[in-house]
Amino acid sequence: EQHLCYDHQTNPATGKLNRERTNFYGPSVQDHLSDKYTTSSVASNPSLANAHSNVQFKEVLSLRTARRKSLKYSTNDVKWHPVDSQRLASGSTDGSLALWPIEVLPKNDPVVITAHARAVNRVSWHPTEDNLILSCSQDSTVKLWDSRMSGDWAAFTITASASVRDGALNPLQPNLLAVVLDSGNLNLYDIRLVRDKLHSSSATLWSTRAHMGPALTLNWHPRAKQIIATGGRDQMIRI
Repeated sequence: EQHLCYDHQTNPATGKLNRERTNFYGPSVQDHLSDKYTTSSVASNPSLANAHSNVQFKEVLSLRTARRKSLKYSTNDVKWHPVDSQRLASGSTDGSLALWPIEVLPKNDPVVITAHARAVNRVSWHPTEDNLILSCSQDSTVKLWDSRMSGDWAAFTITASASVRDGALNPLQPNLLAVVLDSGNLNLYDIRLVRDKLHSSSATLWSTRAHMGPALTLNWHPRAKQIIATGGRDQMIRI
């Protein structure tokens, strides 16, 4: 099992994308995580625009999780920090939550905690609080973590009625948390109420049977704070 970071580059002499795969660490990673290839740069460079239709990916960093004693299990989810491009979070099938400091790898190991009793199905950064991260698990819990805390970072825990497949905070109203469950339910919580009662599920604002079978994924609308889309094993997508 490996975490791989991919990037692509265009050969300025030919206008074609390089095909070689190269592992590298240190400052070069920061270069590849910069805003080097933006929409405007592609639009203003015909060779990039033409080559974009024939993209070739190149591995720029391998985190090699299988070789780290603290993280030997398969990875279910990875998420870049929305502001800090040098931070990556991952959730594993053994219940581990890991934070990867990309700029100092491979010299430093990731910060790893045993977050859940079963697999972590989804990780999600808080949309406005840089140090908070959400984890959703097969053990029927959702936890909000503060990465600044030592030891057990958990800010709160919500216990759901079934395994939690996905969850996310509303980007426009961050106190609202939506989760989807193996039971097919879509639940909405107000995390301000949860923080008053640790390990409480009493903050449920609304719950509905969204799917006939496990609900597997959800996504908030980026501009309409009342809209959410869900997908399930029943082959349905609902808004």
